[in-house]
Amino acid sequence: VGTAALFNSPAGICADGLGNLFIADQGNDRIRKVVTATGVVTTIAGSSNGFTDGAASTARFNYPSGLTIDGTDNLYVGD
Repeated sequence: VGTAALFNSPAGICADGLGNLFIADQGNDRIRKVVTATGVVTTIAGSSNGFTDGAASTARFNYPSGLTIDGTDNLYVGD
């Protein structure tokens, strides 16, 4: 849950249509999702430092910092 989540230099943040938060965990090269209704924090993308575009399961980031969500809740990450 949220109290056990460890962030390292969180940078960008945005919210989806349901109010869930997405955070660019820059120091860990990951994108985290916070379900605001429950406080549960999960890693939704990123596994290690690198440059790999693609789906959440294969994407790799190098200090992600910018996040945005479009009108149909597609998440975009800038690193």
